[in-house]
Amino acid sequence: MRLDIAGLRVAVEATGPMNPRHVDVRFGRYAAPDDGRPDDLRLELRVDPGWVAPHPVRNRFPGVDFERASDGTFHFLRPDGETRVDLARHRATAVVRPTLVTDDPMEDITPIDTPLRLQLASELPAHQGAMVHACGYADDRGAVLFIARSEGGKTTTARKLPEANVLSDDLVAVRRTPEGWDAFALPFVGEWQRPTVPRRGRLRALVFLRKSDELSITDCPAALAFPDMLQAMVWFAKGDPAAAALLDHAHALIRAVPCVTLAIPRDRPVLPLLDRWLA
Repeated sequence: MRLDIAGLRVAVEATGPMNPRHVDVRFGRYAAPDDGRPDDLRLELRVDPGWVAPHPVRNRFPGVDFERASDGTFHFLRPDGETRVDLARHRATAVVRPTLVTDDPMEDITPIDTPLRLQLASELPAHQGAMVHACGYADDRGAVLFIARSEGGKTTTARKLPEANVLSDDLVAVRRTPEGWDAFALPFVGEWQRPTVPRRGRLRALVFLRKSDELSITDCPAALAFPDMLQAMVWFAKGDPAAAALLDHAHALIRAVPCVTLAIPRDRPVLPLLDRWLA
């Protein structure tokens, strides 16, 4: 299976028990055309019902332990599997336990989901990009990211938007181009639990969500936007050169587009506000 995700061609080779319908629902729309383009990344995945973690995962949040091996590869350990990412070869290998626990493809994340998230998060910084914890919206005018921490309103915002225009309620990719920054849909979702549609848009605004009983829209100064943007970027490898790239990406993002703080009641619609940022 070949996928086109955030402008990267990803070859996925998976063996072992998994539900093909669930894989198709979540990833089928991201299938790459057979146009002879070379692969950018490769993921080799083995699903093993008998796999057992070599030791308990110590990091309770975000639930993954990280180590850098002596050969420079990244080693991620979770209770449900382990993934090794070789940035030099643009290759990841993973072994995971099956996730066939429900008939709902949006509840069964599939064994492909987590290793692919870890690989993309590791690879995007070197491709002038990053994976961002955000709800994303894109239409013909461009894209807006609604950024918040866990339980900060990303899924609530996604539910207020037209389904076909939601890039994700949880993780969105951004990449720098000579003309600016583009935002990309990703096949990873949170509580929204809807299959996303491959879509990209020129980034027009970063909106930092706040919970409130009253509507408030204010410009967000760089001194506040920068740490919020940096915290929203997904990265595990402390001290790695790519972490420095994320610092540069965060700084460039908040300078490239307007940054806004939006405090909004839960029942207030978001769609009418988009004209402010997409005009």
